[in-house]
Amino acid sequence: MVYIYATIIVFLLFLVLAAEHVLNRYVHTRNSKRVLFAETGLGIILGVLLSVYFWPEGPFYAVVLTAMGLSFAIVVLLTLATVEFWRTRKQKAYDQEIRGLRKELDDCRADLEKFSFKIRELENKKSLIERRNQEELAKQSSLLDQVEGWKQGEGLARVRSVKVEDWQNELKILSLEALEEREKEVNRLLVEATELADSERHQQLVTQLNLIRLEVIKRKLDEPNRQIRELQKEIFEVSSKLEWKHKELKVIEENLQHWKELKKQFLRERVRLD
Repeated sequence: MVYIYATIIVFLLFLVLAAEHVLNRYVHTRNSKRVLFAETGLGIILGVLLSVYFWPEGPFYAVVLTAMGLSFAIVVLLTLATVEFWRTRKQKAYDQEIRGLRKELDDCRADLEKFSFKIRELENKKSLIERRNQEELAKQSSLLDQVEGWKQGEGLARVRSVKVEDWQNELKILSLEALEEREKEVNRLLVEATELADSERHQQLVTQLNLIRLEVIKRKLDEPNRQIRELQKEIFEVSSKLEWKHKELKVIEENLQHWKELKKQFLRERVRLD
């Protein structure tokens, strides 16, 4: 019996709190009042009918008390369900906006992961090509340093720069076979000019030989360099998309937080049932 009484007391307490919630949690308008009054009338009618059904031949006071209790319970539960449904409809705008922003957030994060993976993949391809051509690039750098050193030496930079440019223009139009023949010829002339190791003529031959080797290396590296340039361009494009996505992610997160705050404010305040 104790459990039964305790259950009844808890249920009555729930009904009182629910009634207080219906009356004070919402701002009732003429429209909502009409609906709640209609439900109150319906609840009273149902309470009376159920009371008569349960006590068809019972004493009048029992029928009245039962009718009052059932009517109160039905009215409270019915109006509570109505106002909560009403609130849910008004809250739906916030929920829909938040769901949409969360989907955008998930899509944006997926794009970020995709772009990051793509950049890593392109960087790995670029590094692989560079490692394969590291020896040739090192030779190229060393030969360029030697050519630049000769060009800038002894206060003859302008004259020597013109000579280097002329030699480079001559070498550009030669085929690989012709470049090999020119290299052999310059090597032969260098052997003949060994006794003039410090002469201008000897230094010019060394520079010409370096330029021939640079041209050969350049042609060997043309395809890898083209691939590297294309990869660098693609990396730049994907990095730009990644940066733009990071900015978009920040905007979405700010909008999501804004709508969450609006929803919290909506739930904190009394909801107007219009």
